[in-house]
Amino acid sequence: MADAIRLRGVSFAFRKGRRTVPVLESFNLSVADGEIVALLGESGQGKSTALSLVSGERVPDGGSVEVLGFDLARMSRDARAQFRLANIAQIYQDFQLLPMLTAVDNVALPLSLRGMPRARATDMARSALADVGMARRLEHRPGELSGGEQQRVAIARAVVCEPKVLLADEPTGSLDADRRDEILNLMLEELRGTTTILVTHDPAVAGRAHRTVLMS
Repeated sequence: MADAIRLRGVSFAFRKGRRTVPVLESFNLSVADGEIVALLGESGQGKSTALSLVSGERVPDGGSVEVLGFDLARMSRDARAQFRLANIAQIYQDFQLLPMLTAVDNVALPLSLRGMPRARATDMARSALADVGMARRLEHRPGELSGGEQQRVAIARAVVCEPKVLLADEPTGSLDADRRDEILNLMLEELRGTTTILVTHDPAVAGRAHRTVLMS
């Protein structure tokens, strides 16, 4: 089976003024097409940074990041953004919902940006939100929702895109155990066959992956 994601000899460091803080050094990771990989490790080990490199939000200082056969470091910022919109869905630890938009508009937004007619995008967003138990909160803005509710909106936004690649940073971290299992089942069923990287501290979530990678 071919690799959908391949990081080879990747290094990355944050720069704070004159200081350089290395995060990844000679990091390698391969994820096969359709595989679910869980990244485990303590805070500060570079798990979220690895996701940002795969998404093209950041580019490595050294090494290569190939996603779906494209070397992201060789693409312009705008080209990476268009590639991300067309192929990748992300679930962020801090949700990253737009505060001025309602739940249904947050979920419909990536579909609209892809060129889908507004009415169709809204219908699909409503259905995705209903699937995650948010049918009664469609018109609420993020500031009117609990952390767990915002997380469900973020998951609906990812699922509705039918992405080729899913990058999920603690995707069920704000949910209780029962709701976690329900939403995780839904997410993995809806995105069956999607190449997925899960960052998690939860062994129950990691246990749903095909393979676990410990970062240290």
